[in-house]
Amino acid sequence: MGSQRSSGEHERRRHLRLQTGYRAEVTSGLGARQQAVLYNLSEGGCGLALRGALPPFTVVGVRCNIAGVGLHFQGRIAWQRAQANGTVCGIAIEDFASDADAVFHGVVLGWLIRPHARLGSTSRQAGESSR
Repeated sequence: MGSQRSSGEHERRRHLRLQTGYRAEVTSGLGARQQAVLYNLSEGGCGLALRGALPPFTVVGVRCNIAGVGLHFQGRIAWQRAQANGTVCGIAIEDFASDADAVFHGVVLGWLIRPHARLGSTSRQAGESSR
């Protein structure tokens, strides 16, 4: 049903995936809606955990609430994998519902990446001080 990802696929990713846990609603092109969890977010896409499966390459609308602000975008299922409790899939973002959604997406990525940037600078500083 879903395509399997190769063990090296994560190396082909263009953008850093930042872990999240936001609840989302996914709407397929046929109008069917289902609840999901947005488990990661990047500049070019996101990872979703769904209860059911959708056909490969389906265009979907994704809507989630992050810190009280809605984020809405359209994307296409790039891959999916069945699991015991549903399906996980990767969505390639194709468009945002509005310019405000595109800006908010950038703000959220900046907010999520801050801990990663601090960890990187801390380890560099520690490495430099030990020389």
